Amino acid sequence: MRKIKNVINHSERGVSSVEFAIVLPLFMLTFFAVLGLAVWAYSALFAAAGVPVEARASGIHTASPQVLGALRTTSAAASSLQVSQGAPGCARAVYARLNASPAISIPMLGEVAIRLRAGSQTRNWQFWPGKPTDGCE
Repeated sequence: MRKIKNVINHSERGVSSVEFAIVLPLFMLTFFAVLGLAVWAYSALFAAAGVPVEARASGIHTASPQVLGALRTTSAAASSLQVSQGAPGCARAVYARLNASPAISIPMLGEVAIRLRAGSQTRNWQFWPGKPTDGCE
């Protein structure tokens, strides 16, 4: 058997260090961008699930559970949540709307504003004598 010699071209020494120096910041930027997208998606899903819970709690006349305040990225948006008992033309409904743009801090990307929008409608659970006269059934 012949021995295979490891031939190193002396003109290519240190090239891997340069490649590493170029690729590492790009890799880290891509990693944090994907991390930021994951945080945004989780916050959007959390807001979409939390707004109906807030509307339901208001419809059964209990204290609001403050679901949106439980997550750090949606706690700033909790103050933008509008829950109204009754609406024009429908006194037997509860409407909840969230339209907020809280900022989150992501390394290498800085402050990034995420847009959270959600809405929900539920029944106002109380005693209503007779049939509805406002057209809302």
